[in-house]
Parts: sequence; structure tokens; C-alpha cells
Amino acid sequence: MGKVKFLLISFFDVFNDIKFVGNYFSESLLNIIDLMTWPRLQFDEITGKFSFQRVQRSSLFDRHRLTFVEVLLGSTEKVDDVILLGMLIQTSVNSYQIEDLTGSMEVDLNGAKFYSGLFTDGCIMLMEGHYNKGILYVNGIGLAPIETADETRAHIGQENWFGGESSIAVREVPRLVNACRKNLDASIIFASDVWLDDQRVGRFIFLLIICFYPSHFL
Repeated sequence: MGKVKFLLISFFDVFNDIKFVGNYFSESLLNIIDLMTWPRLQFDEITGKFSFQRVQRSSLFDRHRLTFVEVLLGSTEKVDDVILLGMLIQTSVNSYQIEDLTGSMEVDLNGAKFYSGLFTDGCIMLMEGHYNKGILYVNGIGLAPIETADETRAHIGQENWFGGESSIAVREVPRLVNACRKNLDASIIFASDVWLDDQRVGRFIFLLIICFYPSHFL
């Protein structure tokens, strides 16, 4: 809620402050988002660069520099010590290409060493090697460095990516943060395929409810 800065305030300012307080306390702590209301993912040129930005932020690349496909294709000479971030695609039985935000080019994987990770078609990966005459000869392949949620939020902010009532990330909602701190031993049980027409199932559900009766979530 905003602070009063002047002796005379308008009805509009008072209404907005009251509305803010009402929304703050009426917002649900827990939100169930079903499949049909899940935010639809659409490709965006800005968000499509998240992997590249994450690699650039990594301390592993303080002394290294990523190269783009269009830069290599524009070179008429051999280029050594190439590190390229892109998606591996298979164009034919024995032909592969790497595609980044600037284009695609053929890669030779015969001498490549695969580091720890799971590598598949359509996977975003780092390739190290040398470029010559339109082909990237790969020496090593690895996955992009990972980043913790806290590190990502430090750069991205509190935007809510997953839908629901909250306009900010759920983990940043003050009421939910306070509730989690006050209920460190709280737990949530998810049950599926519950056959309510079975008497034994009914008895077990009754016992479950009795055990969780003191919880304020029920």
C-alpha cells in the first residue's frame, strides 16, 4: 500500500489502495492449474536466446568466446578453437548439422568426444572443434552449463511463467513465503486412481483425513 504524501488525496487514490489490500488478502495461497488453462508456449525471439544468455553468464566462459554459424560461414580460411552453441539436427542417415540463431552448417562428428550428459536430435549443446570449408569438425560435445533457480531469478526477475492468479513468481508471494516458514513440517499428498466404490479405499481415505485434520489447509 502506498504512503500518504499530501494532506489532500483523491477518491481515486483511496479506491486503488483499498482494492490493493483486498486483492492481497483474497489471493489464494495454493493454485491448481489444469492442462487447459496452462499458459500456451509460443516461440519468441527474445526468450529464444535464454540458453545463449545462460552460457554467457557462466563463469566457465570468462576466458572463452562463443562463435556464431554465420560468422564461420563467412570465413574463407580455417578457424581453430571454435566453440559453438546450437541445436543438433539430422538431415540424412549419416549427415548432421548444427543450427543456432543465425543459421545452420554441416558438422563432422567422427572424432568427437562426448562428455557427461544425454545427447539427442534437437538437443541444444556446445560443440568444440575447428572450421574448414563449410564444415565444423567437432572434437568435443557437451551440454550447456546449468544454472540454479536463484541465479536465473537474479537476472530475469520475479515474472510468473506458469500462470495462475499471481502476477509475480509464486515463490515470491509474501503470504505464501510466510506460510511456508511457519509450516516447515507441512506436507501435501497427491492421490490418483482412487476407487471410491471400494469400501477399503473409503476407510483409508477416512484415516488419511483424520491424520491431517489439525492442518489448516483442510
